[in-house]
Amino acid sequence: MEDGEIMPVRLRRIAACLLATAIASGTLLSEAIKRPVTARDCIEAHYLDTDGGQQAIAINPQGTLAAYLVKSPNLKTNENDIELYVRAFPGTTDGRGRLLGSNVAFSSMHWLRDGRHISILMESGKRVVVGSVDAFTGATGVLVRAEADIEEYSTDATGDTIVYSTEARSAQVNAHTEQEDQTGYRIPNQGNPAAAEVRTSLFREKDLYVVHRLRSGAWSAPKQLTIRHPLSGNIERNILCTNRFDLALSPDGHSLLLTLPGIDLRGHLGTSGWPAAWKASPNVQRTSKHGTPIMLSAMLDLDTGRVTMPLPTPYVAPNSPVWAPDGRSFLAGAMSPVGSRWEADDTRSGIQFAYPFHLWRIDLASGRIQMLRRHFPGGNDDILSYSGDQATVRTGSDRFVVLRKEGEAWNQVSATRLPLQGFGELRSLVAVNGYALAGYENTVTPPEIILYKVGSDRFQVVGRLDPQFDQLTLAEPQPFSWKTSTGVRMDGLLFLPTDYVRGRSYPLVIETKSSHGQFLCDGGEDHPPSFAPQPLANDGFAYLLPTTNPSPNDYPKGYPGGIAEAVFYTGVWDSAVAALSKEGVIDPNKVGIIGFSRTGWHVEYALTHGETRYAAATVADNVQYSYGEYWADNAATVYARMEDAMYDGPPFGATLKNWLRYSLSFNLQNIHAPLLMEAMGYGIRDNHPGEIPFNLVPRFEVLAGLTALSKPVEMYYYPDETHEPNHPKARLASLERNIDWYRFWLQGYERPGSGVAAQYERWEGLKKLHQRDVEGPVALRDSDNATTN
Repeated sequence: MEDGEIMPVRLRRIAACLLATAIASGTLLSEAIKRPVTARDCIEAHYLDTDGGQQAIAINPQGTLAAYLVKSPNLKTNENDIELYVRAFPGTTDGRGRLLGSNVAFSSMHWLRDGRHISILMESGKRVVVGSVDAFTGATGVLVRAEADIEEYSTDATGDTIVYSTEARSAQVNAHTEQEDQTGYRIPNQGNPAAAEVRTSLFREKDLYVVHRLRSGAWSAPKQLTIRHPLSGNIERNILCTNRFDLALSPDGHSLLLTLPGIDLRGHLGTSGWPAAWKASPNVQRTSKHGTPIMLSAMLDLDTGRVTMPLPTPYVAPNSPVWAPDGRSFLAGAMSPVGSRWEADDTRSGIQFAYPFHLWRIDLASGRIQMLRRHFPGGNDDILSYSGDQATVRTGSDRFVVLRKEGEAWNQVSATRLPLQGFGELRSLVAVNGYALAGYENTVTPPEIILYKVGSDRFQVVGRLDPQFDQLTLAEPQPFSWKTSTGVRMDGLLFLPTDYVRGRSYPLVIETKSSHGQFLCDGGEDHPPSFAPQPLANDGFAYLLPTTNPSPNDYPKGYPGGIAEAVFYTGVWDSAVAALSKEGVIDPNKVGIIGFSRTGWHVEYALTHGETRYAAATVADNVQYSYGEYWADNAATVYARMEDAMYDGPPFGATLKNWLRYSLSFNLQNIHAPLLMEAMGYGIRDNHPGEIPFNLVPRFEVLAGLTALSKPVEMYYYPDETHEPNHPKARLASLERNIDWYRFWLQGYERPGSGVAAQYERWEGLKKLHQRDVEGPVALRDSDNATTN
């Protein structure tokens, strides 16, 4: 049968199942004591702290204690307190565990060899330092303090040698000499691949230091490390990196593994000075083609200062590698080594994507490189344990395997899949001695700590991070599938209102960013702005989000550049609205749509080129591929080239017609939905007259254009937030603002309270503009008369 034929039956079954479940569980009786979920509830949810891709759970070397980091939002201080907990391993059921301490900068924890002490980054005296926590007593101490915040560190097994990085004291990427400031300096054009342009966009300069604990217990003076770049040969004191070096100090403290970009401080991009094998490497060419910087795995001998590349790969996975306890070998997730037989195999197999990662073992004494597993997920959070002759590695979201050295070969000796139920996700999985410990959450299950014994048919919940949600009314999302007009199947989750009544049509809000198992009170652990599935469902909305990412092969043909992507997703949402409207679940005249990051561009295209007449929309911190964005990004070569590629060329000459037809800039007149725009400031405040923060510049084109066209638009700026807001007050403000926006435009509801009176006064004015836009001046005049009469 076609989807359209089975949907009425399926939706009736959804309603019947919800009713039957409620009766069987007694929730109809207990519902009265529960209250609806609010935006504040979402903001105050606790999550394992995996920011920056860090592992939030760690087991001590003896396998007796587990420590983990929990992010605890604090609206009073507007900070996220990071709480450090410890519990017995395999695990005891004792709430969240035993709290060792709380610190806004707790991160990067590592157990020391004694199994009692944890090294960790923490804040002390308004500086981020390397500290130590006693897992038995909770006592803390400072190991290393620097003149600036320590951003990253690694320690040997005993904690007696520590390497750390800070922002380079001389780091001024756009600095110019006094004479240049006085006489002017050249601005390179967007076609010039000057290293300074690339460096401005992608890299930072950092200083590396090493310290040693002396016999007296005191620490040596920090020694700044220099690096001879392994490809250019230039010696660097201030070293370029992305956000992290992924420092990994050997257990004996003599060798340091770190990740370096192919570009060095003097701007050597590589191709002119690289060895012939690197110039010819398919992996190098593939990585460069995708606009991805080369990321090298280098090893620094701390005794001699010599830099080598024991794994000569053009891209090593983030958070990789992991040392064996004896320091004689390490594992890493990376692309195949340059010039190797494995690289040739990758090419023959037709790999086209930028990251064909595999799992590698490197023996330092012999220099031997072995592939242990093809198509490995990534970094050291996927390498669960490594003893030197045995490794436990994660091979999927809910599975891991044990690999063992047998002679010279490595063989898989076991495979385990955790018995997860439903649409869920594991975070920071660790596995030791036949047990696995992980953070678990699913769409309606707040984060919890689970323990699994290999071979059993279920896992045990040993710690709940958010028991307060037991007293709240959560909407149960249902699987929902539909087909686009071109026959592509889409899967998603449909949140029905918590007071859902069969046969009644509800306003719908569409979230365009896909979900893959996170707890969805707001948008999940990363807290993207604007998304509010549970609060809106509790306020009487249907809420739809996708769970699959279609292949580019599904995109329609015949469009220039990359426009087919936006055309495809516009059709996805048009077809979803049509399907739900046909079944009577939603009111097609009351549909809102929210876009964030790349999907904000999808939303803007849907507003200007789609069939659905949306009643309200939000775009948050998104790429726009607009005319204004093209010029604003001109100084960053990689971004300007992306704009060109989207339309098959620049906004002049032969490809101007593509911009005129498909870009947001030249189609603002087609937007008829009230538009809420949100932009993050990345720490740049809008408080200097005549100076506009870089992330606002391209957005003023849309704000000014819609205003000039007398269309309803609002823009909010969050100066202290990065792409996904981190501070609790900003997250709460974005969430409440979006809930208010959709309730106002789709339900005609205004939240009581003096604090929002000015907001609704403005929005009432926008409503008049909206009426004039969609109905014309006569309808607006009649509406005003009806109000006054």
